[in-house]
Amino acid sequence: VPDHQSPPRVLFCSYHCILDPSSGAALSTCDLLALLTAHGWACGVLCGPQLDFEAGADLESVLRGYGLPFEVRAGPTGAAPFRLFHLTLNGVPITLYEPSPTAKGTPTEGAEFPDLFSGVVDRFRPDLLLTYGGDARIQEVMRRAKRRGLGVVFCLHNFAYHGKALFDPADAVWVPSRFTQDHY
Repeated sequence: VPDHQSPPRVLFCSYHCILDPSSGAALSTCDLLALLTAHGWACGVLCGPQLDFEAGADLESVLRGYGLPFEVRAGPTGAAPFRLFHLTLNGVPITLYEPSPTAKGTPTEGAEFPDLFSGVVDRFRPDLLLTYGGDARIQEVMRRAKRRGLGVVFCLHNFAYHGKALFDPADAVWVPSRFTQDHY
């Protein structure tokens, strides 16, 4: 970045929880955002509750495992019930979305997540979206980001994706290794 320009503002958004200690993708993304923040980039996170734990864990116990203070707020009145957890890790503000327990596993789970993304974009005003995960919510988030003129980078951390359509809304696909690049 030239000296006369400020670094871009980066928002990471995924339905996968960025604080999932069982996810290599989450751990490396946290490290990347911490490094960018340490070098003067403005970074923020909106993520969902999806964890890779095979045995399952609740989001609140994962947060308590980090030993960081966090604030919990209920979603707006009139909306489907959900909670938002707010905290900061390594200088990066993080908002975690948790749907109502009654919505988990239903077709309506996370329906408000793309709208939450739009609200975060209005407030944070990022230039660039980093994301991963192949579900419909993230597809909608990427489409909304493109309509708002954000650059979209899909961070590809594994070999679980099949077909090119998932990446169509992205401006770039970032891979962690030459091996992954060759695989795809």
